[in-house]
Amino acid sequence: MKLSRAGIRLFVFLAAFSVLTPIVVLASYESGASGGGGKWTSGRIQIALSKSLESSPNIRGDAREAVDRSIALWTAAASVQLDSKASDLLSVSRKGIRGDGVSLITTALTPENLKLFPLEADSPAAITRIFADGRGRIVEADIVLNPFVGFSTDGAFDTYDLQETLTHEIGHLLGLDHSPVFASIMYDRLSKNTGPHDLAVLRRSLPAVDRASIKALYGPKSDDFACCASVSGTIAAFPRGAKAQLWIEESGTGRIIAAGLAKDDATFRVEGIPDGDHVMRVFVTDANGKVASGEAKLSVTAFDSKRANLKISNLADGILPKLFGNAFQLGRSAVRITPATSAVTIGGDQSLSRVARVGISGTDVWITPSDPFNFADAQSVKVIQLNMPFPSDLTAGEYSLVIEDNNGVRSYVPGSLIVYP
Repeated sequence: MKLSRAGIRLFVFLAAFSVLTPIVVLASYESGASGGGGKWTSGRIQIALSKSLESSPNIRGDAREAVDRSIALWTAAASVQLDSKASDLLSVSRKGIRGDGVSLITTALTPENLKLFPLEADSPAAITRIFADGRGRIVEADIVLNPFVGFSTDGAFDTYDLQETLTHEIGHLLGLDHSPVFASIMYDRLSKNTGPHDLAVLRRSLPAVDRASIKALYGPKSDDFACCASVSGTIAAFPRGAKAQLWIEESGTGRIIAAGLAKDDATFRVEGIPDGDHVMRVFVTDANGKVASGEAKLSVTAFDSKRANLKISNLADGILPKLFGNAFQLGRSAVRITPATSAVTIGGDQSLSRVARVGISGTDVWITPSDPFNFADAQSVKVIQLNMPFPSDLTAGEYSLVIEDNNGVRSYVPGSLIVYP
């Protein structure tokens, strides 16, 4: 169903309001020891829950329950064990070579915690501080929820979903870095709630790309016989100074199931891949906005370790959108579509005028967008709108948008679409 011009103008107002009023969170983590990061080697990880989580006015809902649900997502995906228990501790361990030996989740207004949020509400919504030994093995990880911003379990307006925030931070606690895939729980931005209706589309399971990442780090569950394979190789004719994203799509559906980044020397390795027939894609960008892409078929079985050399197209002027959204918000995070909300909006610069069509990578879905138009109060931002197929036409999961210009040059945005049935 096409929107009327009046409907588009209304959308422009809503989207412009969303852009002018920040609604994304940059969650971050830091290492408290030189070389830090890595993984835990202990059989069971103990997490202490500060009593501040029960009494802090910035949290609406049961924090203990949200922590337990987040832990369950990670432990169900991989061979890793976490336990939580109440604690009277309030403060994160001081930054340094070693902490106090307790992995704490807190939101207390203590001097040590407040040092992490110098900009108060404009600071990251949460920070994870990691301590590692001389071999890079994690020995402690503390999570601090920003006491100057709101969290909720009921979708309250202008709050961050508590479980999604905790799931992201516990991913850091386990040793995962930020993901370049928009739909990943480990992506570094998360939209604020626009109201209780958001609960209907909040993710209550880990995206496939995150399941692959945690399995690659800790190994699959003992009864997971479909995992895990890896693929490594080199990107041929890789431009000096360019960046390359790689991801694996499930053949037949186009859903993203694993992802990685190429190194500066054009080598790559993607792990945690489930067995089956897949398509491996690479999207390359350089500092001048030039793009190139390539793909290869990939068939793996559990524990396979395959080699692949990827060829890419010649660099050409690409279309690199910066904002994505629907009728409720526009920001730098994945768009969630449901049968009730299937319109997708893409924001960027003047290059959007060259868009010929937009598709869902790995599928036969291609859509001709609306003509670009300006934000009412942001003339430098162009917007195009798409009417996506109903989610019932697509398998639930995370997908990439592919944007083709008038010359046939394709730009990819890995994991920019989350489909709910």
